[in-house]
Order: sequence, then C-alpha cells, then structure tokens
Amino acid sequence: RKLKQLIFFSIAFVALLCLTVPVSAVEYNVGVEAGQWIKYGNYNVEDSGDEGTIPVWSKLEVSAVAGSEILFFANGFYRNGTEFYYHMERSIEANTTLIIGANLTAGDKINPTEDVRINKTETRSYLGVDRSVNRLEFTTLSSTGNYTAVYVYDQNTGLLLEYFVEEKVTAENLDYEYRYSYNIIDT
Repeated sequence: RKLKQLIFFSIAFVALLCLTVPVSAVEYNVGVEAGQWIKYGNYNVEDSGDEGTIPVWSKLEVSAVAGSEILFFANGFYRNGTEFYYHMERSIEANTTLIIGANLTAGDKINPTEDVRINKTETRSYLGVDRSVNRLEFTTLSSTGNYTAVYVYDQNTGLLLEYFVEEKVTAENLDYEYRYSYNIIDT
C-alpha cells in the first residue's frame, strides 16, 4: 500500500511540476540568405580614443549561411579615409550584436543560451518603410558609473538596424564618458 501511495504521489508531483515549469516554444531560425546586405552610417562617437578607427560607413553582406551560422563580408571606410574589409562569422545561437533569430517577439530570449529577452516588439520606419522591429534595451547602474545599450533588430531577418551604447564612469581618479551609435542607411 505504501508503495502505491509513493508511486501515486510521485506521478502527481511530476505532473504538477510539468504544469509549472515554463516551456519555451521559441524557434531560432536564420532570417537572411547569401547575397543580402545592409549598410550602416550616421556613426556618432564620443570617445577619447583614436578617431581613425571610427567608420564613416560600413556594409555587411551575407556570404554564406550554414545552420545557425552566418558568414558576413564587412567593408567600409574609416574617418581617416582608410578602407577596411574582413570576414566575420556570427551565430544566432550565441551572438547578440549583429544578428539574432528571425521572427522573435517581445519576451523571447535573444538566443537559447542567454536570459536576455526582447523588451518590446513595435513598428518603426526605416528608409521609408514601416518595419516590425525587436528592441533590446538594458542598463547597469553602479556607484562608479552606468552603462546603457539599445539594440533594434528587424523582426523578419533578425539583422541589427540601430545601435546605441553609452557608458559613464566616475570613480576615484577616473572620469570617463563614451557614446557610440549608428543605424541602417541602405539595404
């Protein structure tokens, strides 16, 4: 009789646990394909660093897609007139900067490995077109300063459309401000 009670309560506990543990039905799919590209401009940078490494514009072209991995070819010009170009690989399962999964919505994790979630899904106009976008925003405050970052991604492709970061540090013998922002100018 005790064995039957133990089995019954164990099954009831597992059933109750299944009802209370959230299940994620989010699928992380790549929303771009080879040949698609995006161009960034309007770089606004306030930093005491090297002006030569701040772009005037940059372009990312999707070179290849394999599973959750995307290979980009990047090129552009720095403010000092120097051209740059390189390849970089990103994953929608482990990266939060240039691309996230396609068709995510507010409340979804930006990737399966992090707890960071999309704050808001809204409509914004870019290049004369209304787009459904995902906004990711976070702020860290401390006694020595603060950090704010805002990422705006195209919902359909997961590509970054707009970026803003601001950091202020006020600690003993250190007073530092940094701002960096840019946005889509062509696609």
